[in-house]
Amino acid sequence: MAAKVAKVFYLFQGMARFLARDKTEADSLIHHLGIGLKWIHQLGANRTIGFWQVIDVKIKSITAKSVQSAETLPTDCNTYDIAIRPESSFCIADHRIADNFFKSSQVISGDVIKGALTTMWISLLGLHNAMVDENLDSQRPELGRYFDKIHISHAIPGCQQIRPVQQPLSLVKMDDKFYDVALCEGAGLINGDAPAFAIDWKTDDYSKIAKMFGWPDVKRELRIHTEIDSEKRRTADKQIFAYEIVAPNDNIIWDAGLNLSAVPDSDRPKLVEQLQSLVAQGLTGLGKTKTYAQMELLAPNTTRPCHDSNLDMRDGVWILTLQTPALLCNPDCLIATESNQHDVLYQAYAEVFDDISAQAFFCYPIRSRGVYLWKRFQYPKNYQPYLLTNEGSVFVLCSQSQEKTAKGYLKTWLRTGLPVPKWAIEKYQRDGKPGNHWSNCLYIPQNGYGEIAVNLSIHWEKAPKEKFVSV
Repeated sequence: MAAKVAKVFYLFQGMARFLARDKTEADSLIHHLGIGLKWIHQLGANRTIGFWQVIDVKIKSITAKSVQSAETLPTDCNTYDIAIRPESSFCIADHRIADNFFKSSQVISGDVIKGALTTMWISLLGLHNAMVDENLDSQRPELGRYFDKIHISHAIPGCQQIRPVQQPLSLVKMDDKFYDVALCEGAGLINGDAPAFAIDWKTDDYSKIAKMFGWPDVKRELRIHTEIDSEKRRTADKQIFAYEIVAPNDNIIWDAGLNLSAVPDSDRPKLVEQLQSLVAQGLTGLGKTKTYAQMELLAPNTTRPCHDSNLDMRDGVWILTLQTPALLCNPDCLIATESNQHDVLYQAYAEVFDDISAQAFFCYPIRSRGVYLWKRFQYPKNYQPYLLTNEGSVFVLCSQSQEKTAKGYLKTWLRTGLPVPKWAIEKYQRDGKPGNHWSNCLYIPQNGYGEIAVNLSIHWEKAPKEKFVSV
């Protein structure tokens, strides 16, 4: 007598998002999506031996509601705050740990935000590979005309409308206490011993400092994927790759800023209105996971930094801390010889700050490289990695001219970020456009790079004072 096998039914639910110009196009996409899903007869690893048969497919159409601002925005401002709320995990690939391992940054850079907005905008219009200009969208001419001039800062995870601040690399640890040595004269000892800079800290040390500067505990997930061989209908051999992704929660909002100071006053109200109508659709296709995120424009100063900047000179100096990476010193000048091997990097950074001289700095340069960056921004020139100065880098500056003039520079930099250096404008020029044009260089202030903080109070509050002895 044959045994009866019980049938077990499971219901799987999911969501598919897409952009459509009108109802006709939306109905067509839904219809063809349903046909495609019904072609799938079985799922899973055991589908070839009779398991996981697909019984039915049902699709329910839901029109996503636009995100409307809770308040009417003032139109006479040149700065606004931005709140971004990802609805699911995302991966903004910061750097590769290995060829098949992508680790996500917890920060959403300004270029990623502008890129996602551009892609969504062009898709809404039913276009492909279109350029953003005043002729792109008849409903948003001002936004198209000035889109490359607006500044969108990096979106940083924060809680309770407090935007974290990047901790300075001038912080050191000694005897379970943290000090800031930005104001110390040269290298030295604290309590008779050499302090530990951030590169030598442990995980618990980083956690303590992160809380001090307002950084929340952002959860991460590891997801493993494999390429599918379409001919064999199975996983391809040796083609596994992994994402370490950021998993958002309801308590964390990614805070960014919008600066419209480069937009004429007469066009600014229309641009704000048009940008609001665009961001009300949310961000589609964010990062490698193509995550959807809600995006909202807010009134100025809705979000406050965890630690405020102060433009007033203190003890004869300004201490500048990079909040995002910046293109600063010319890599062609970093050629050391026996006579200048200790001064070449100092001199390269000293030439960056116009009429303000750098007395000291705490930083580490990084290389941004890859085939994509070369083909996208440098081809047909020879491949050359970009040399960036990383976030957290500290520069102790004093004025070679009048304090008022130097303070004017700092005020501008605090508002719009450090400008692209003159050498980079010349070095990266291409196709008749300067090197600081968005098509020739990714690392420009309009994309959120070069954001700074000035005279953070921690430099004075955590100074070791009499505990420090120069060596």
